[in-house]
Amino acid sequence: EPEPEPGKPGELGGPAAGAPRGLQPVAPRAPHAAAAIAPAPAIDPTGAIDPAPGIDLRDFSPDAPINPPPGTDPNDLSPDAPINPAPGIDPRDLSPDAPIDPPPGTDPNAFSPDATPAPPPPPADPRVPDDARSSAPGRIPPAREIVISLADRKASVREVGRETARLAVAVGARDRDTPLGTFKVMAVVADPPFVGRGQMRPPFSQDPTNPLGTRWIALDRPPYGLHGTSDPTSIGTAGTRGCVRFSNEDIEALARWARPGTVVRVIGGRLEPATPAGWGARTSSG
Repeated sequence: EPEPEPGKPGELGGPAAGAPRGLQPVAPRAPHAAAAIAPAPAIDPTGAIDPAPGIDLRDFSPDAPINPPPGTDPNDLSPDAPINPAPGIDPRDLSPDAPIDPPPGTDPNAFSPDATPAPPPPPADPRVPDDARSSAPGRIPPAREIVISLADRKASVREVGRETARLAVAVGARDRDTPLGTFKVMAVVADPPFVGRGQMRPPFSQDPTNPLGTRWIALDRPPYGLHGTSDPTSIGTAGTRGCVRFSNEDIEALARWARPGTVVRVIGGRLEPATPAGWGARTSSG
């Protein structure tokens, strides 16, 4: 029987059936020999450094002159060169011996070590008008403030510096002055009992002779406070024992408005002229 021709599909010794025409088995390759690595060129430590194009090696010498920026005089870089002041400044003003020019409107003699110091300003008189001074620009007014004038015997009720009411009050008698200064409200008491002078009286609602009236506003300066009255005719006088007395109607309105922390400022001088506006828009008179 004749042998099959080699190379035909499906026959022994030929390519696999269904293989694309033209594919031939790849013959195994011989192993590669290790490639030789060329060594880097030797570096000569004494060799010259090639600068970048356009750079002169002489510029790197320690003795090379410094080239100033374009438009600069090389003499200005000398340690002995004079200092050119800014335009409009006299070079003589830069001398250590130059006199000090005081600010405009200042006496030059005031800077002398032998000058006599100015005397301190005299202390403020608490009895002079001070409402305008204390409300000058720069002073931040409190959110709620009651300013009481002993001279006017009035109380100015203010919100952030704006007057909302001006109320008549009675203040301390000359031998029992109401203390001057800035205080704060500590508590507000409705219908308080009276304890003092060796006696105790029930609240005004039970005893109309209670001198505190219908409300008591305690200050952080005990035993002083703001309160009502059992004698409305006393409002506008200087006859209390140091507390500030209001009509019962006014102290009740004030007690609804005030709260702990409200500022109470007692001044000896007069209040600034003002037009009340706000709660009640009221001005009471004694």
